[in-house]
Amino acid sequence: MQNGKTSLVSKAFDAQASREDIANMIILHDYPISIVEHWGFRKYSNGLEASFKVPCRRTTKSDIMKVYETKKAFTLSCLEKNESRIALTLNLWTASYQLKGYMALTGYC
Repeated sequence: MQNGKTSLVSKAFDAQASREDIANMIILHDYPISIVEHWGFRKYSNGLEASFKVPCRRTTKSDIMKVYETKKAFTLSCLEKNESRIALTLNLWTASYQLKGYMALTGYC
């Protein structure tokens, strides 16, 4: 909204970007990969873009691994360029209500 006027912008749909968004959503919110096979999720996705074919569980797992490899390569590139020392801190904890263990590794320059 600019100067009290609203405007609509048309944007071309990008199925590959949507697949990456699904992978990032699953990673960020710790959703099960099977969410892509849930009827409600498929109905919601179809409502947003009827031409989008929600990927299967196997394809989604592959997309998640691509995100991981990209982030890993970026992190390693940053570490290789760093000329100073790095201190690492490791934290471990368990979420009792989920019965899951978590680990966080934090680096300080």
